[in-house]
Amino acid sequence: MKKAFLISLIIVLAVGLVLGGCGEAAEPTAPTAPTAPTVPTTPTAPTEPTAPAEPTAPAEPEEIELKFAHFVSPTACCPVHIFDPWAEELSERTNGRVKMTFYGGMALGAVPDHYDLILSGMADIALMNPDTTPGVFPLAEAQTLPMVYPSSEVAALTSWDLIEKYMLDTEFKEVKVLFSSPVGMCQLITKTKPVHTLEDLDGVKIGTTSSVQAKALAVLGAAPVIQTPAEMYPSLERGLLDGAATNWEGTWNAFKYYDVTKYRTDGINLGVAGPVVAMNLDSWNNLPPDIQEIIEETSGPVLARKTGKVFDDECIRCLELIKEYDKKVGNPDVYILPADERERWVEAIQPMLDEWVAELEAKGLPGEALMADLYALVEKYSAE
Repeated sequence: MKKAFLISLIIVLAVGLVLGGCGEAAEPTAPTAPTAPTVPTTPTAPTEPTAPAEPTAPAEPEEIELKFAHFVSPTACCPVHIFDPWAEELSERTNGRVKMTFYGGMALGAVPDHYDLILSGMADIALMNPDTTPGVFPLAEAQTLPMVYPSSEVAALTSWDLIEKYMLDTEFKEVKVLFSSPVGMCQLITKTKPVHTLEDLDGVKIGTTSSVQAKALAVLGAAPVIQTPAEMYPSLERGLLDGAATNWEGTWNAFKYYDVTKYRTDGINLGVAGPVVAMNLDSWNNLPPDIQEIIEETSGPVLARKTGKVFDDECIRCLELIKEYDKKVGNPDVYILPADERERWVEAIQPMLDEWVAELEAKGLPGEALMADLYALVEKYSAE
């Protein structure tokens, strides 16, 4: 009994201790300091909008100056109607990137020097006359052959096609040929006697710029004298020449031979001077491709045809002015060579043409093929 009582007492005491420990108060926690009230943030001022950047001005196009040398007066037909408008067109189509500066009237050299002006780079472009350097451009003499072309336009287109086929990779390989530039068809003007027949030409001193035409005049019985166009006026004035083989535009406008001559013979179509416009190869290769493309689009057969047509039209216009002048001063009417008389001249010329072809063949050049093409092209373009 006693043992049971002790066990119960121990249990009661243990429970009391446990209950007493569980009821002991915890140390009070120090009150947290009140948080300072949040100061309201001052609203941020709205950001000023950024001003748009000033647009960058486009860069000025680089201007390419091309020096163009020629040997005629700046007021003559070619500069006024061909060269100047072409320069303006190139400037417009290239947005001002191409500018041509002209050196006319033999400012940079005599007529035969213009090929060298291109080769040396003294000129980027030049009007060169292959006929003034005999033997250097034998195939190019085709444009100056006598009495084979009915008009300057046909001569220009025929010449361009022949240049493309036979000469670009041969005698013109050191330059870039841009277009053929023939002038008006040559007729005859004389000072002291009219020319109506072959016999009238016998011994008459006739000025010409062309070595090929000089041969033709000699075959026809005249005494040819090769001179530059500028030399012919004083020679006619002083009686050193009896006449000249020239076109009506040159007679009236470019060189004014009308006032030192009296007689005119039309309808001969003795021949046409054969200049071409060509460019220095380095100058050409240094051009941007787009400008090269524009130059080729505006030159070549396009400008060749225009040149020939302009001279045909100008010769008609100038002949009418010459007729008015002759009537005013009492000169005889312009004589038109009859078809049957002209045929006599053509027959007299034929051996010279045959000899020209034979000389080319003897040099290993395609004279026969070129001449056959020439006649075919004349027929083709005459029919257009």
